[in-house]
Amino acid sequence: MPLHRFAVNVPNPAAKDVAVTLLLKPMARAALTGLRLPIPRGELKVTGVGLTLDPCGEAGARTLKLKLKPSTSVEVWVVVTTGSTGPRGGGAAAFHLVDRRAGTTGGVTVVVVDPPSVQPSGSLVKPTRPCRLVLATAVYAVPSGGDPSLAPSKKLFNSDGAVDLVAPITNRTENPIEDAKVYLEHLGGCDASFSPICWNAGTLKPGDVFFATWPLQLRSVLPGSYAASIVVASRRADPTRLDAPIRILEESKRSSNSGARRPSTRRASTRRGT
Repeated sequence: MPLHRFAVNVPNPAAKDVAVTLLLKPMARAALTGLRLPIPRGELKVTGVGLTLDPCGEAGARTLKLKLKPSTSVEVWVVVTTGSTGPRGGGAAAFHLVDRRAGTTGGVTVVVVDPPSVQPSGSLVKPTRPCRLVLATAVYAVPSGGDPSLAPSKKLFNSDGAVDLVAPITNRTENPIEDAKVYLEHLGGCDASFSPICWNAGTLKPGDVFFATWPLQLRSVLPGSYAASIVVASRRADPTRLDAPIRILEESKRSSNSGARRPSTRRASTRRGT
């Protein structure tokens, strides 16, 4: 029988631990009409559905309780098993993944389609008041404890062992941005480990650059390209994700970063604690 998996990132942008209860609730077929998606008219027979932290898991409960530390996130998998369909058959089934925490309720909608839709499976909901901080350049790695303002000539994570990931955050607006905060949410599918640090950057004036760093442990890392997520926030603005592509070389091709250079048109702000 067909097995469908959906990865959902569950974040905790707060400054303290949070207890999260996730609950899968089936949605009526009629509720899919308002989504305006090109899905079959039929209704799929669901034979199993559950939540798991195992990306290869085939079963799970409809309720999952988590405890997330500040400025961290976890990948949760929704696993749905459906009955087989005929050569001309097809249909859809939908579930609402409810997220309950600290007196608030949110969540996402998961739609199972057979045959698969050619449309994207989902999209991020843009914040109502996005933070205006952006990446000055692509993220890069420097030796552990090294000067984060010395960007390497090639922004590759090619050092074995411990390095520091650097995200140069800048203010490209015409006004100061106050109470700026930066944290690393996740490293995509990369299995490197990192220390969850939330940087309090204070006030960034137009043109300022704040070099946010996180220690990484790159041993036994799978080589390849990944999409990390940096989250920025500021006064009167919502936390906003910044896409941060990273590329890790195979161990045989790794070598120490060389040709470091100091940025020529940036002003560096002093880091003000964590």
